[in-house]
Amino acid sequence: AAVACDVVDMEAYALAKACRLEGLPFACAKYITDGADHAAADDWASNLPRAAAGFRRLAEALLRA
Repeated sequence: AAVACDVVDMEAYALAKACRLEGLPFACAKYITDGADHAAADDWASNLPRAAAGFRRLAEALLRA
């Protein structure tokens, strides 16, 4: 089925469903580091510093909120 989003995260689905069933809030942040192809290992290694910086900015913004 068509979904109006940029990314579907299958790993977080179980957590989201459990939270929904329990009436708890849920949020998930992910950073896509690679294209899951032959270059994935190299892409992951080169994108990891950017992912860490992005998550740090997110955490700092959430702490200020």
